[in-house]
Amino acid sequence: MAITRKMVSLGRDVRIATTTGHVYRFKKGEPKNVVYAAQPFCEDKGVTFVDDTDLPNYPDLPGAAKAAPQGDERLATVQNAMLVMARRQHPGDFTGGGIPDLKALTRMVDFPIAATERNAAWAPIAQHMALGTEAMELKGPVRTPDEA
Repeated sequence: MAITRKMVSLGRDVRIATTTGHVYRFKKGEPKNVVYAAQPFCEDKGVTFVDDTDLPNYPDLPGAAKAAPQGDERLATVQNAMLVMARRQHPGDFTGGGIPDLKALTRMVDFPIAATERNAAWAPIAQHMALGTEAMELKGPVRTPDEA
């Protein structure tokens, strides 16, 4: 029995013919089981893996019912993730400019984040840290020192 995993094309309809004899037609947003031998060919054409843990990241896929938080809850979620990143200091969590990396942040919160939203949420945290406050001392959501 062949090992399969669900894969999906998020950008467009794709037809993939592999040298192993497999042919797949992906319709945008529709997951399809792909045998192990054909998975590298699909990845090369921009088709990505989808499993139950990935579904919240793709709200247009069937079965992805979890909605992203809004308003103050969203800000608190983003800032709490940023504080975790600041505390753990993993490579790749921050850009060369010292702000949280969008991809790493999106993986942590399980919903897409725009750069402007990231920058607005990071500004008060960075301001506190510039004043000498350690990330361990901050509790989310973080407000600017003027608002506190």
